[in-house]
Amino acid sequence: MAHPRRQGLHLNKSESVSNSYTYYNKTFDDITDLFLFACSHGDYILAYDLLQRGDVKADVSDKMGKSALHLVIENKHFEVVKVLLNTIPYEQFRDALLLAIYLGHTNIIDFILNHQTYRTFSGKFLGPTDPQAYDDSQFSSDITPIILAAQYNRLSTVHYLLNHGERIQKPHLSMCSCNECVESAASDSFRQAQVRLSAYKGLSSEVYIALAYRDPILQAFELSHELRTSAKTEHYFSEEYKKLANQLSLFVARLLDNVRGHEELEIILNKTGLPHEEKYETLARFGLAVQYREKPFVSHSNCQQKLNEIWYENISFLTNVDAFKRAMFYVGYIICFPFIALAHYILPKSKIGSLCQQPNLKFKVYIASYFIFIALIITSSYFSIIDLATTKFLSDYNPTIYKNYIRLIFKNDDLRNDLINYINTTNDTVVNCDISLRFIKPNVFQIAIFIWIIGFTWNKFNQIASLGIRVYLKVPSK
Repeated sequence: MAHPRRQGLHLNKSESVSNSYTYYNKTFDDITDLFLFACSHGDYILAYDLLQRGDVKADVSDKMGKSALHLVIENKHFEVVKVLLNTIPYEQFRDALLLAIYLGHTNIIDFILNHQTYRTFSGKFLGPTDPQAYDDSQFSSDITPIILAAQYNRLSTVHYLLNHGERIQKPHLSMCSCNECVESAASDSFRQAQVRLSAYKGLSSEVYIALAYRDPILQAFELSHELRTSAKTEHYFSEEYKKLANQLSLFVARLLDNVRGHEELEIILNKTGLPHEEKYETLARFGLAVQYREKPFVSHSNCQQKLNEIWYENISFLTNVDAFKRAMFYVGYIICFPFIALAHYILPKSKIGSLCQQPNLKFKVYIASYFIFIALIITSSYFSIIDLATTKFLSDYNPTIYKNYIRLIFKNDDLRNDLINYINTTNDTVVNCDISLRFIKPNVFQIAIFIWIIGFTWNKFNQIASLGIRVYLKVPSK
């Protein structure tokens, strides 16, 4: 980089004892303006000379309120940055670093982070959530270097800060009733909501999730679910929270684009348990995505390909036959299912017995079972109507019992009076006190319905026992 020589600067004293400074045909009435001009144009030699002579201080600002360091970083003059950082107060290092992160000037960021002053005082600056801190700063007091770097996905900066122990603190939920949240809400609830949203923006960063967590997919699922919950309670920032949640959903879907083989896909879709545990169950992660309603993940082509593979496992020949042959196979399987189920019970690992665990066939049998149940109800209702047509009365079934029944009615004063009042009211001298008898023996269809209900209930209890009541109730189809 070429820089103007010092001979270009001339000092002229006027009669009014005021000083004027000429710098390559440009005149400055104030040496501060000259210094700011040198900084903004990258003349680190002139800037250094003025600071060394004590003619100007490094923390001066222009008429727009921009400091010399701000102008230097904004214009990406690395050499001048090195000059100014050795002379500015340490409190300004935070603003300088945040501005460099915001603008994405990697070399300046690295230099500030490794500067001795920053490394010495970085943990002793004013608290980032102190409302009195950094009132004159371009950035709000809750913004820390790692939050800003994460929000703008500055990979190298986030990596450096994480390696040096920096983390984004997870904010408390909006309904939190701890003393800190209650006091913060009482003093400025709007400010509290802004701080929470700012932290979530950092936590939702793709770079931060990828670098900070051993299981980024699980973290993205859980954080996306938390953000959608916050969108329902934080009404004023509802759209921002939904946007962050959708951003995480797309991030996880993009991770699937990088899967390079069947083995990697199986590891992703079958992972379960804690991030540090090597536990795998068939489609466990896929089931979690369904539970959290992660549509981009579930509908991704790689997931759908794996689902199709499992759906036609052991019956892959059906994918190459026409619809009629496929329908005939399903009908034949349903007809033979009682015998196949018996074979599964006796020899569960046999080729025929294992068909009972085939997902596609299990689904078809489940549907057929419901249709059979509906058919049983309709048929049972039809025969019940026929039975009602042949209903007998008590007087026909057993006259002796009927006579005793009538005698007991007239022995009871209340019943006898009610009967007399009914005769007087209706002017009917004949009152039928006979009782119709319901058919007691269940028909074969009612017995089949009873067996179906017992089997259905037993199946549901098994599902609850294997999944747990909370997971079972969360599945929408239940």
